[in-house]
Amino acid sequence: MLAEIAFGEGDGQSFDVDLERLLLKYDYNDHLRLSLGRLHTGIGYYNSIFESGKWRQTTADRPLVMEFPAEGGLLPTQAIGVSVSGQLPSEELGLNYLVEYGSSDTIRLELDGTDRLEDEDSGNHLNFGVFARPDFIQGLQVGTSFFHDNISGPLLNGNMREGQTAVNAHVVYLAHGIEILNEGFLIRRSPVASRIAYNMPAFYSLLSKRFGNVRRSSAISM
Repeated sequence: MLAEIAFGEGDGQSFDVDLERLLLKYDYNDHLRLSLGRLHTGIGYYNSIFESGKWRQTTADRPLVMEFPAEGGLLPTQAIGVSVSGQLPSEELGLNYLVEYGSSDTIRLELDGTDRLEDEDSGNHLNFGVFARPDFIQGLQVGTSFFHDNISGPLLNGNMREGQTAVNAHVVYLAHGIEILNEGFLIRRSPVASRIAYNMPAFYSLLSKRFGNVRRSSAISM
């Protein structure tokens, strides 16, 4: 059993308590691991590795595309559902897989300065991912993921459902005090039974190097 509770401080000395994750986990072996409950979606690398505690991050904040929806993020980062993951027989390639099914009802903060919240009323989502950690380059991870669900159409004032698809690719290197994170996304929304589609590309890159107890870093996000 895994529980993650986050305590946050707001304006005017106000505080909030959020149950970020509550999971029942069972690892049958390295090839089959199950998680059931409230989880972080496995969209890409960042959301799978960095949870709610900022002390694990090199940057002060998460990249905008991977920010939590309450902070204006673009993607469903949390859900209630089931996750199946594990290793694939691949010898030195180090292949791993991830399959998720659940409900990711997302309430998002608008980025227009009005502090207005938008409930996307998401349907059940499917997420598939695969990544490689090759033995011949220690610290390297290369992977991709595919996420799909249906949401209320914010571009159509909620009068029509939209299909939302997010395709991700990432290249990560962590070794010898060096941290290189690169992720790209293509988020596609299309009203159901319509040929209209809206494509939103996004990416971030982070490069950092540790010098003793100090880490110097540079990041870009769009």
